[in-house]
Amino acid sequence: MATTYGLEKVTSPKNPIYQQLFVFYEYCEQVLAYTGNTMARKTHSVNDFVRFTGLTRLEDVTNQQVYDWVKWHKERGNTARSVNNYLHQLKAMLKWQRDENIKMPGLKISRISFQKEAPARKNWFSRRQIKLALLYAEPREWLLISLAFDCGLRIEELMNLKLSDISGRKIKIIGKGNRLRWGMMSRKTKRRLKKWIRKERITDYLWRGRNNVGHLGQEKARILMEEVFAKAGFDNFRPHDLRHSFATELKLLGLPTRKIQLALGHTSEAITEHYLSDLDGVTIENIRREVSTRLVMLRIRAFFANLFYILPRITLKPSN
Repeated sequence: MATTYGLEKVTSPKNPIYQQLFVFYEYCEQVLAYTGNTMARKTHSVNDFVRFTGLTRLEDVTNQQVYDWVKWHKERGNTARSVNNYLHQLKAMLKWQRDENIKMPGLKISRISFQKEAPARKNWFSRRQIKLALLYAEPREWLLISLAFDCGLRIEELMNLKLSDISGRKIKIIGKGNRLRWGMMSRKTKRRLKKWIRKERITDYLWRGRNNVGHLGQEKARILMEEVFAKAGFDNFRPHDLRHSFATELKLLGLPTRKIQLALGHTSEAITEHYLSDLDGVTIENIRREVSTRLVMLRIRAFFANLFYILPRITLKPSN
């Protein structure tokens, strides 16, 4: 990460708040050893607040500025969960500054309340529905969707993929907490990815950002993927649904929770059990239909495989 933590984009180095935040970020990165993803979330949230308020020093921060910032995010359509993620990072920074004896007379941190969140949304799509959506996808969006589904990727994991993470059909994934796991893409996805890498002359990140700098942003990727599913008639799609779909397919195939946990990169089976429970739209009828379809296809394949194996070996007995 750049040593300025993006501060030069939201305030002048001459302003006291620049140094106040720089010291905080440096402490988080070097002393607390936060991962790159955690630092990115932290700096994005806090810098966003600084940009919105125009503060030049933390001593002038007020509760009303925080309330106005929260209101602005809600008016933009951000969910309570997203707003709370912003607030969590902001409150952590303000508490640290307070412990460092920064006087903020217009602020009472205890009065910064988190928003009431709706129950976590869990949705999934069948392989058939995903294939339908892919018919409307351009090459980049096709790969984004296919890789997310093939490997059960989080959006940040998908965006951070580099050429060096690809080894044949295997993909190295650095997940939450800097935990390493491996994914396996389909042969079709591998062929298309190989063409993409060659055509776009990829040398680092698989999905380049604006003006070929860095990588594609998460919000932009969400919009692109949601547009594909919308064209196919699915208006309720979110990229994380592909991770749910990946997990649900493994569940339908009968894999034990422990193996699904490893594939998802969860820290415990309990998290995976909760993750798989009560997925929106998953009913006994859904499961029976999905499993029945798979069994029928497997039986058809087995029948033809046996047929093509036996037929060449059938010979007419010679007549006496």
